[in-house]
Amino acid sequence: LVSVGIYTFMQAWNEFLFAVTLTKTMEMRTVPVGIALLMGQHSYEWNEMMAMSVLGCLPVLLLFLFFQRYFIAGMTAGSVKG
Repeated sequence: LVSVGIYTFMQAWNEFLFAVTLTKTMEMRTVPVGIALLMGQHSYEWNEMMAMSVLGCLPVLLLFLFFQRYFIAGMTAGSVKG
């Protein structure tokens, strides 16, 4: 159940196209959309893009570290026979 929750959270967190089309204000934009907005026509702000990427990955990483025991147990429970 925890692995399904983590998977669902990751899919909702990374839903780029949905966030681009349905959000109009800057306050409602998600992290992947914010990273995409840093790409200019003639230049890229690589340092800001990488910093935002790290900050965007932190919630998912922290959730995984917190629920790691349950996540691994759920993955291996289906592989044990008998």
